[in-house]
Amino acid sequence: MAIINCRICGKRISNKAKSCSHCGAVFSADGSVENLESAQMIQKMKKSSRIQTISFISIIVFVIGILLWYFEVNLTAYFNKNLGMNLQFGKEVQSVAKYVLALGFVGYVAARFMIYFNKKK
Repeated sequence: MAIINCRICGKRISNKAKSCSHCGAVFSADGSVENLESAQMIQKMKKSSRIQTISFISIIVFVIGILLWYFEVNLTAYFNKNLGMNLQFGKEVQSVAKYVLALGFVGYVAARFMIYFNKKK
């Protein structure tokens, strides 16, 4: 018994397996895939779902960056008063907000490119 890669999803399975436990592809006796179209469609839908989740998380990170940027003075005053920190108004919070905004924007653009190239396949 040897370990091989599934022809549909690429995950490791036994060469004696009648179907892939990861993607559900059913292999016939001659080694061909019986439900090739449906297995490929399921894999494409799973990948699309993962990319959409990345896109949604990127949007949330971007909105958090906007909120940090907008409410920077209030947060700095809150941290100084309640947590005993000695932060200067706007310096640290604004720099964090810039990085969070950039991270959210770059993540969203990257997810959009991945969605575009996933649909072309």
